[in-house]
Amino acid sequence: MHRLPSNCRLSRRSVPRNARAIATGINEEGYREILGIMLGDSESEASWSEFFSWLKQRDLRGVDVVVSDSHSGWVKALHAQFQGATWQRCQTHFMRNFMDEFVKDERLQIVL
Repeated sequence: MHRLPSNCRLSRRSVPRNARAIATGINEEGYREILGIMLGDSESEASWSEFFSWLKQRDLRGVDVVVSDSHSGWVKALHAQFQGATWQRCQTHFMRNFMDEFVKDERLQIVL
């Protein structure tokens, strides 16, 4: 599942910041499918819990593994809504967060 915080501009008018939640899954044939999209007021545990509840109302079941960033509200809502599902931190987000701790000149030395 993905979270996409956004701050958009349309016709020179600012749109308030919100969180877009997009859930994707892998079907039985191995293809990725969009399971749902929802706008939320924030990235709070309550917003994520509402999104996960909505997915379950749409008959989402059998969730085994979930990969995401480590936003605390997201992870808490996930564990509350999908007991037994394994959570893994997205390695791309992990590396971005890790590399952000270093100045740009040091990053190349770390990677090599």
